[in-house]
This record gives sequence, C-alpha cells and structure tokens, in this order.
Amino acid sequence: MKSLPSGGIVLVEDDRDVRDALVTLLEKLGYEALAFGSAEFALRHAVFDDASCMVVDIHLPGMTGTEMVRQLRASRCLCPVVFITAHDDEHYRTESAELNAELLRKPFAASVLKNALHRALAARKDEP
Repeated sequence: MKSLPSGGIVLVEDDRDVRDALVTLLEKLGYEALAFGSAEFALRHAVFDDASCMVVDIHLPGMTGTEMVRQLRASRCLCPVVFITAHDDEHYRTESAELNAELLRKPFAASVLKNALHRALAARKDEP
C-alpha cells in the first residue's frame, strides 16, 4: 500500500501525459501527489485515509472514476473529490453532485484546479 504525507492528493488519470502534467501542476501548487493509471490499481495500492483530496478522471478503463468513488463512499471514505473529464454533460454533473464532488472539464487552467482543491479542502475542514 502506498500512503501520502498529510495533505497529499490521490490522482487517478489513465492518460500518462495528462497524469504527469497534473502531478507537476499539483507539486507547483504545493501538494504531494500519488498518481495511478486506473481505479482498480488505486483501490489496491492507495491509502485513501491519508489523502486530503482525490482528483479522479471520470472516464477510466475498466472501473470508472464515479464507480471507484461510490465504492470508497460505501466503505466510509469521505475524502473530498474533484472529478475531471473531457466529456462534460448533464449525467456527469448529476453524478458528481450525488457524490458531493466538483466536476472540472478538461482542459482547465491551473487556477481552476487550485480553486477547486481549496473548496474541497475547506469542505473537509467543515466536516464534524
């Protein structure tokens, strides 16, 4: 199992170039990132309780990002989520809202991701 120092971000993105770019961006924003190429691999190898937030692509090979988060929620993982997708539509917005997650459409500016992470982390601090 791979764990993060407190404040780290679990990133799940199947496109290697996008994943590498997001890791670099997250590091520039001051976060440590633990990156995975699939939901299944992340579920087997990440310790989500150590993460401050997850950034998850909705369209992943095999298990989708929303299926992964539903599984984590069922096991009582309340880690905040920012979904990312190149295929924004009403269905994804509804699923994101049901999972209490933000949805960003790729490509997005660094400031958009930064603001989404700040909102997600602020919401986590407000949890009982």
